[in-house]
Amino acid sequence: MDKVILIVDDDPVNIQILVEVLKPHYKCLVALDSDKALSIAHSKNIPDLILLDIIMPGISGYELCEKLKSDKRTKDIPIIFRSEEHTSELQSHSFISYAVFCLKKKKTEIIHKYEYPESKVKKT
Repeated sequence: MDKVILIVDDDPVNIQILVEVLKPHYKCLVALDSDKALSIAHSKNIPDLILLDIIMPGISGYELCEKLKSDKRTKDIPIIFRSEEHTSELQSHSFISYAVFCLKKKKTEIIHKYEYPESKVKKT
């Protein structure tokens, strides 16, 4: 079975671009807001990876990440933050929230890769 990626972004254009790139290789699930993302993450089709926009209306990407990491059902799902800007605040929040990578939108460059303590790494 294909690996499942959950794409969370309030901009449908960003979602469309990511789905077009990823769909040939992965099953893509999409959410336009954090509430829908939580619902999908808690469904029977748990994602293998979450691509998460940081700036969203309502619950931010940081807050969603904290909710996911504090829930035993979703705490081991790797999360990649996506952001328009790179700041030290982004790095700090990403590390605290246990995101795996931070990607800059548009250029899709890796801003920072985080290493987890062995106890935080999902065993496969």
